[in-house]
Order: sequence, then structure tokens, then C-alpha cells
Amino acid sequence: YPHSWHSYYIVCTASCAQSQQVTQRTFKKTFMEALKKCSNEYNSPGGLGATFLTNPEMTSHNSKCFTMCLLYQYNLIDKQGNFQVQSMQPFLNSLPQSRFRTSIEQNLNFCLQENSAETCDKGYKFVQCFYRRAATPLNEPGQRTYQPRK
Repeated sequence: YPHSWHSYYIVCTASCAQSQQVTQRTFKKTFMEALKKCSNEYNSPGGLGATFLTNPEMTSHNSKCFTMCLLYQYNLIDKQGNFQVQSMQPFLNSLPQSRFRTSIEQNLNFCLQENSAETCDKGYKFVQCFYRRAATPLNEPGQRTYQPRK
């Protein structure tokens, strides 16, 4: 079967060239599935509105639980509110290259420090942390830094 390895190489090369497109399609599909499931579960509209991340005091408990549900669907947090650190890198790898992905990579260690006794609030604070850090201009005291954990 010497020709089978050659065929495999050609198929792999063609597949790898399309991997970015596949990643984008796969992520979009799984995100839409998670969005639908969590929207149904928490009776939350697919779009959460402009105040969702900017005004936490105006964000409903259901909306916070919706956020927690999305994180749970990607195995980034468990039902008790514990971050699933071992799942973070595979999740990042599933994201298409974008400013969104770069922001998560740069702020992940910092945002993993978010905590709350209430699990829905913890999940919400985790997501809100990325928004806050991305919105902070680089020349302000709270500037974004990325320190990989050793």
C-alpha cells in the first residue's frame, strides 16, 4: 500500500490549506447551537443588548446565567463555577484568528482571577472582564499585559 501514504499527504495538504475556513465554520456552527440552547434554557433573547457588558447593575440574573450556560457549553466552566483551565487552550484553538481571539489570549490569565460566590455572576464577570480589558486604552494605568503562567 505505498500509494496510500501519498494519497493521505495530498488530502492532508488540501485540508490544512482550508483549516482556517473550517475553523470559522465549525466555531460559528457550535456557537449558534450553544446560543440556541442557552437562549431556550434561560428565556433570553439571542441578542443581549448594548448594556449587557457596559452596565452590570442593569443586567438581569437570567442574562448572567445565559452567559454561564455558554461557558458551560464550551466546557470552560463547570456547574459549580470552577474554571476548566485544561479546556481553555483547545477553545482558543477553535477560534478563528481575530482581534477577539487575540484579546482573549492576552487577558486570559487576568480574567481567570474573577470570582463570585454565585456561579452565574462569576461566569458573567469572566466574560465582562475581557470586554473591560479590551476597552481600556493601552496608555491607561490598567493597561493590558499578558504574562504566561509558568
